[in-house]
Amino acid sequence: MFQKKTAALDVVKRRLEAAGLGAFCLSIQQAASANKHQIFDDLKVRVDLKLPHTNPRQFENLVSGYRNYRDILNKYADRINTSWGGTGKTIHEIFAAQVRYQGGVPPEERRAVIPQVSGESFTPYKQEEYKENISLILDITETLRKESGEDSITKCAWFGVYTEDAISNRKSDELLRSLRCWQENLSSRKAPADFFGQFARLRR
Repeated sequence: MFQKKTAALDVVKRRLEAAGLGAFCLSIQQAASANKHQIFDDLKVRVDLKLPHTNPRQFENLVSGYRNYRDILNKYADRINTSWGGTGKTIHEIFAAQVRYQGGVPPEERRAVIPQVSGESFTPYKQEEYKENISLILDITETLRKESGEDSITKCAWFGVYTEDAISNRKSDELLRSLRCWQENLSSRKAPADFFGQFARLRR
């Protein structure tokens, strides 16, 4: 029991020292093992301790400044914990969600603005509607990926061409040549396709 009390007192002593009041602490264990003269000498050190002189008016100004900061922080806490518009969510919840999910959004798309969405119109019902639409898009994307046999939706033929870097003149020429080649191949296959199409209609 004594050890627990000693540990608790040590915690108090460390906190007082951290607050600059350590000089006014007298250890119980030290006092119990010391003689009367040692205790008096220890107390004398504290009595003779020179503390910085603080003007009463300066002290009041300091306290008033701290109170002002406290009021500002309290107003901030009240504001950030109020609901924003018709969202049904506090400003703190919105900021927390933004920090949590921004890692999954490419930097160039983080400034995207969704038309006709505001704090008033983005109600809880509308939020659920957006979630359902996003889930539907993800499901369709995954289905198309599986059907294409690719490991990524970006590798599917219909996904299109995308590059983060600007296309150089050389790459642009190569791309144009490939497109012309594709066009020629498609044109050469068009005539046989038309012929077989007409033949099939005649057989009917």
